[in-house]
Amino acid sequence: MADQNHKQNQTDDSVLNNNKHLYYHYRSEIEKQNLKTIICGDLKLFYETVCLYEKNKDNPNCADLYEHLKHFC
Repeated sequence: MADQNHKQNQTDDSVLNNNKHLYYHYRSEIEKQNLKTIICGDLKLFYETVCLYEKNKDNPNCADLYEHLKHFC
């Protein structure tokens, strides 16, 4: 029975390891660009709706996010 459980765990691990489409590293350049577009769009929307709101202008995290957006997006 222990051997059967061990074999099942190996199968589960190998399925995860062979499922390369789950990992960013194995994605095509088009997929990576699409992910970047989605992420940048969401970050810009967050910045525009939260950080530009009058009460949050002095939030130090907003300055960091703005720098990240300038360099990454």
